[in-house]
Amino acid sequence: MKQGFTLIEMLVSIGIVMIIFSAGIASYKNATRNQALDSDVSLIIQTLNIAKTNVNSGKKVNCASSLEAWQVSFLQKSFVLQELCGSAFTTNTYNLASNNIITANPAIIKFYALGQGATAGTITVGTKTITVSSLGLIQ
Repeated sequence: MKQGFTLIEMLVSIGIVMIIFSAGIASYKNATRNQALDSDVSLIIQTLNIAKTNVNSGKKVNCASSLEAWQVSFLQKSFVLQELCGSAFTTNTYNLASNNIITANPAIIKFYALGQGATAGTITVGTKTITVSSLGLIQ
């Protein structure tokens, strides 16, 4: 009686290990993509809240005249936080961590001074959607 494994037994064992390994890698990549998407959505919501807070407090960074609004302008792979007083002054530019594309309707969400509300719209990143109401509620 021989001790050890046959070549077929070893090949089957290696095949099973490879299948499990590739399933683990696919699951890890999917989790990483989802985490990047969640991070992007969280950053957009945080930036919208900053614009809302800044306008409600009357914060001016570059404005010499009266503050009209704070706005977030959306591009395909980035978005920009701006203060608006006659012309737009860029405060911060943010890039997406994921490979997703931003679809915003409208492309600029404004939060108006003196409690005059906001531009209502939707922002979609990947499979997630953010909604801004005309009252400035962000969901």
